[in-house]
Amino acid sequence: MVLMKSTKGASFVTKLILVVVVLGVLTVGIHYFSGDNLQGTDFSIYYLAQRAALLYGENPYGDQVAELAQMAVYKRRAGLMEDQLGYAYPPYSLLPHLPTVWMTFSWAQAFWMALNMIALTLGVYAAFPKAPRWVVLSIAFIYPFSFALLLGNYVILLFAILFAAYAFLTREEQVSKGGLGMLGFLLAWATVKPQFSWLYVLFLLLLALRKKQWSFITGFLAGLVFMLISSFVMVPDWPLLWYERLVKYRVYNQTWMMVTFFLRAILPAGWASLLSPVILAGGLGFTGWMLFQWWRGRMPNLLVLAWCGVMIFAIHPRGRSYEQVVFLLPLIVWACQPKTTSLFPRSFFWWSTLAVSWGVFLLARFAPHLTTVTEWPFLFHLIWLGWVFYQHRETFHRKLPAASLAE
Repeated sequence: MVLMKSTKGASFVTKLILVVVVLGVLTVGIHYFSGDNLQGTDFSIYYLAQRAALLYGENPYGDQVAELAQMAVYKRRAGLMEDQLGYAYPPYSLLPHLPTVWMTFSWAQAFWMALNMIALTLGVYAAFPKAPRWVVLSIAFIYPFSFALLLGNYVILLFAILFAAYAFLTREEQVSKGGLGMLGFLLAWATVKPQFSWLYVLFLLLLALRKKQWSFITGFLAGLVFMLISSFVMVPDWPLLWYERLVKYRVYNQTWMMVTFFLRAILPAGWASLLSPVILAGGLGFTGWMLFQWWRGRMPNLLVLAWCGVMIFAIHPRGRSYEQVVFLLPLIVWACQPKTTSLFPRSFFWWSTLAVSWGVFLLARFAPHLTTVTEWPFLFHLIWLGWVFYQHRETFHRKLPAASLAE
């Protein structure tokens, strides 16, 4: 027994060393081949904010830090209604950046891209070791993921954490309490972008509660405490400073929820504003009904996860293309599960999703007058969602066996 535990421990250490080596090699390679040509717009905001807070003891939310980001990205100061590139997250969002605080920007950017690439591919592979290799290796080439990697946005790490948490919570084989506790701890960090993760986090906590995975829930609660304490250590008066930045952010970054944006494309603005809360109320009511059915064992996990992605995106403020990662997460879970469906539907929806994402990117470049074109991949995604609902139509009428609930 002792020998088995020591063997497992040695194996974990070996894998960790290998990951660190790959991270180092990839960082050097990205830095060597790209030099200063990477355009990590989002990463530059985090990089400047962490150096202001940790190296110089300055306000990371201040206009001075925002102006440094503007000069780095725009090569000038931003206009009044342009994105001011101000840091607008709680301080614990900077924790993954700690290794880069002493690096120059070019090295830090290369490290951050390498870390995200490893988190994306290795995270998916670790969660679903039997997933088709062509799925795992091509995820980074779906345009929203490629765009997020280039800009250095948080959505890649958020995706990796949410994806891994769902995969390990739904595994048929037993997962160690320590591993689940660590995933719960990481899930607490995923609250850094609540508009992206809120419903996923709720569903994952309910899933852990139903399966009585107390280590996961304990890890999550411990993580929340740690995130708050570390935030006050880094920036003691951060709640007030963060609030002041959010007030400014709402002025120069005015946008609509996605459901309102789609309605405004086909209806007068007044009707769109009137119908949006009605549709959202209906959607949230349907979400509650699905969760109730799921809790009673009448709805598979995948179906609830897929609907969560749709609801999050519907309420999400309109942003950039990388925000579409939020509704792609369930599709990737579905594609990684060999038992989910036969090869043809999986291949069709997977490669179609990749092709549509890049087709929309090209169309947006050559037909900028199509103001909704960037969001068209979501409409294709709804086709996949409809197909998944159709495949699980029998679940609306009878209680499912435990094995099918894990799908």
